[in-house]
Amino acid sequence: MVSVDILSAGRAYVGGEGLWSKAQKDAVYYLTQYAQNKEEGEYLKFRQAIAVPLGDRRARIELDK
Repeated sequence: MVSVDILSAGRAYVGGEGLWSKAQKDAVYYLTQYAQNKEEGEYLKFRQAIAVPLGDRRARIELDK
């Protein structure tokens, strides 16, 4: 039973890291597009994408306390 729990935790961690990584890459892409085109839609997409890494940062800060 313990091995199933460890496997489950590993999958969750890898899945979370994948979402974080994709959001970070998307944020950079949308910010670059916004800098070039000045389209508000690209800025809004940037704000949505950057929310994931910023939320993770806030969680890590709280855990460190």
